[in-house]
Amino acid sequence: TDAQLSEKANRQTMDMLLKEIQGIKRDFDAVKNENSQLKANVGQLQAEIQSNQKAMESRPTPGASQTEYSSQIAILPPKGQLESTRFTYPKKENTASSGFYVPSGTFSTAIVLEGADANASVKGETKKVAMQFKLTGLAHLPGNQKLDKLTHCFVTASAWGEISSERAEVRLERLSCVINNKHIDQVVEGHVGFYGKNGIKGIPVMRNGAMLGLAFGAGALGGLGNAFSQIGNTTVGMGATHQATTQEVARQALGSGASTAANKLADYYIERSEQYHPVIPIGAANRVEVVFQKGFKAEFIEDLEAKKVSESPTNWRKTSATA
Repeated sequence: TDAQLSEKANRQTMDMLLKEIQGIKRDFDAVKNENSQLKANVGQLQAEIQSNQKAMESRPTPGASQTEYSSQIAILPPKGQLESTRFTYPKKENTASSGFYVPSGTFSTAIVLEGADANASVKGETKKVAMQFKLTGLAHLPGNQKLDKLTHCFVTASAWGEISSERAEVRLERLSCVINNKHIDQVVEGHVGFYGKNGIKGIPVMRNGAMLGLAFGAGALGGLGNAFSQIGNTTVGMGATHQATTQEVARQALGSGASTAANKLADYYIERSEQYHPVIPIGAANRVEVVFQKGFKAEFIEDLEAKKVSESPTNWRKTSATA
């Protein structure tokens, strides 16, 4: 009886184990089928991506600044569904700048298009005048190199007079060029030389000589009037009195009035002579040398605008679909 009961219990345990093994096998088969389906879907997606890439490579690209291409990313959501997300963005063009670099010390011959009367007064440096130059020759670079892209470019500058050296000191402000229908317009730093020296040689013109002569005459007249008013004055002792005659009163009034008026007139001529400051005239068509003291990269305005457009985040778009 004990053996039969023990055999019965063992048989029941074996049946339970067989049922559990059969359940595990069914689950394993289901996972295997699901993996096979996923592999098939992934292979199909890879084939589609390769076909899309081949189609894009064979598509003509000239003038297609807005040509777009896409890529797909396959992920497995928590629910076991296959989701495909498509990112579409514009194809980047070759936006490399076609600008060129101008190193420090580069110089070029130029002619003066717009001359100036450089202010050579004591504060002439604060009262600059505008000038304009045209580059006419090849630009000479370090290493005995030459650059022809700056030929026929315009350079604007400001100038003031230096009375001690009798030269107009010129400082560059902006460079403007048109090369192959592209434009350059930017700030530059440099100066202008004339026959191997900084500044443009000129002959100072002094226009205040006549005013200074008039001021001197007015001052002398004031002194004469003051002296005239003192002629014939009578000096009396302490306690004595003197009654001025009509002639003395007239002489005193005439001399004092002439002295005061002449002094005021002398002050006026002095102030007016200060406005007639010396100038150093610089005429047009003079041959000079333009020197760029600080290196810079000459960039075309059209290239900069195209680069900004290509880097703008508004060109990106995203679309998604769920399979």
